Amino acid sequence: MSTKALVKNISQAYVMSKYLADLCKVIGKEAYMNSAIRKEHGTGTGFFGISNTGSTDCVKERLRHATDSLGQKFDRWQQIQFVSQGCLGMTERNKFEHRVEHTRECIDLFKAFENDYIISGRNFIPNDLGIWLIENHIVCLILQREQRKQSFYNDNKPFSKYSGAIYYQNQDISHFSLEQVKVLNKQRFANQIEEIKNFNFTSLIDHERRSLLMTKKKHTLPPIDIAIKFHDNEFELLERHYTHKLNKRTNSADKKWYCVHDTARFNIWKNKNEKI
Repeated sequence: MSTKALVKNISQAYVMSKYLADLCKVIGKEAYMNSAIRKEHGTGTGFFGISNTGSTDCVKERLRHATDSLGQKFDRWQQIQFVSQGCLGMTERNKFEHRVEHTRECIDLFKAFENDYIISGRNFIPNDLGIWLIENHIVCLILQREQRKQSFYNDNKPFSKYSGAIYYQNQDISHFSLEQVKVLNKQRFANQIEEIKNFNFTSLIDHERRSLLMTKKKHTLPPIDIAIKFHDNEFELLERHYTHKLNKRTNSADKKWYCVHDTARFNIWKNKNEKI
């Protein structure tokens, strides 16, 4: 496990989560849930419906990388302790047959944390976020053919997402609820939880605030007053802060991101506002 990477990702997730909580408190739950800011920096569904997956300015992605820091990723498959029956005793990973995946997908992890803290208005510190994540994440080593659609997942029986049984230390835990899995996580990661509980995040949070909130560059959040004032105006936000995303979408020379429809929508909005 990389403690340095873990606390860095927790710090980034915390700074953005507190920002989203501040936004939600001012504009209200309904407006917040529909805001482009939440889509970009929370769920990662992004402007123009383009995924912000993989970016440093997305809470969902920081949660993913935090679990990676716990050793819960494909290139450390030997450390995965929730293993399907088809993978028991495996000694070599075949990337075409085996999968290491978040049973409770990262976007759903974000939404659960969002519901518990951001929307509820409940106060939290980075230590709370880190401990919550460690207790609530679920990562499994499975065979590709054992995968089922995300719709099969539910908190009462998370491992119903798989067609095969899931084991932990040779015990069949396929019937476990999320609450029972959380008990296991508290045991499995007791040392990490204790470390996060006592970690002083002050300097890291100061650094991440400067990086994420106090500069106007790619993969940063706009000043909170701009987010509040224009939370329901996608183009205003794009023009004021996310110019790099706007330029990619409206530049015909950009073969990957250019979109005629979105460019036309923006030009109509631009012309209308210039006349006002």
